[in-house]
Amino acid sequence: MLKLIYPPTKLNSNALEKTVSVFLGGSIEQGTAPPWQDHVVKEIEGCFQHYLYTVTVLNPRRKQWDSSWQQSIKNKQFTEQVRWELKGQELADVIMFYFDPATKAPITLLELGLAAKTDQHKLVVCCPEGYWRKGNVDIVCQDCGIEVHDCFDLAVKEVLNKVMERKCDNDFQLTPADRRTAISRGLRYYCDSCFFPLKEMPIKNAKTKKETLLCPICSNTSIYRLSDDKLYYTKNFFGRKGTKITECVDAQEKLLLGD
Repeated sequence: MLKLIYPPTKLNSNALEKTVSVFLGGSIEQGTAPPWQDHVVKEIEGCFQHYLYTVTVLNPRRKQWDSSWQQSIKNKQFTEQVRWELKGQELADVIMFYFDPATKAPITLLELGLAAKTDQHKLVVCCPEGYWRKGNVDIVCQDCGIEVHDCFDLAVKEVLNKVMERKCDNDFQLTPADRRTAISRGLRYYCDSCFFPLKEMPIKNAKTKKETLLCPICSNTSIYRLSDDKLYYTKNFFGRKGTKITECVDAQEKLLLGD
């Protein structure tokens, strides 16, 4: 599931902690740069639309930007925009910086400098040949252990990989809204590693007569039930002829699944 946030919408740190958030920083320059953010959003939505968690994209390309605003700390709208971007980068789990060769993007250079030393683990940097300060970007990133992508599509793939890594962290949990949405779609179980939804428990292998409960995406064996978060996993248990039996363990008791 995908959620888009644009400035000046207030950023809620508590809400963002319950999702995987991506900040799209880079060339804009009042329309000089193409809307590359839309492409990234489309790729994220296509990749994660069937998963049970929400990916929140923070897009600083303000829909109602007025080029007549004075770029001064005394200008309310301008200051609001700058602080929104700084806050978004602070809260985001993944930050993508794109330096379009047709633009100067001095603010993105500044933001990269701020993040490179402290948040390098969540940065994805794309700086193709032709960007006027590519040498500076390459040196800063090399010294901070950050890979620089010349290819935009490869940078987007790294963003997707970082989102996948973040959602597998132990502190990530489904939100009540995600859970309700999944149940309303007829889903019953989910993988606690990649949060991929499962409608039914697997059927026994016709040859081995065994059930191996594995997530089809990551092969994880820890599967939870959406309705009550009971943990189930299978131990290649032999079932009696004509019955559907899975050895299920949830901390202390064994249950037979027939529901």
